[in-house]
Amino acid sequence: MSIITSQEQVTSLAEIGIILLLFTIGLEFSFKDLWKIRLIAIIGGALQVGLSFAFFCGLAFLFGRVENTPNFSFVCRKTSGNTLSE
Repeated sequence: MSIITSQEQVTSLAEIGIILLLFTIGLEFSFKDLWKIRLIAIIGGALQVGLSFAFFCGLAFLFGRVENTPNFSFVCRKTSGNTLSE
């Protein structure tokens, strides 16, 4: 007798959990504190996106992926997108 019976329910509950977690973290920050670290946050975020993009694109070239293959484009775009959203 299970409460959760399908993969869609697990996915929905996981998304709700992430939303609540991000909301809770958002309540912890104040705009004053965020304004104090704005330079570090902007530079750090840009470096994280740029370096992860370069690293995974370099790995793709190292393993023989070419620019026009869907896997290469996906990995590069997905990597930078995930770091940006985290």
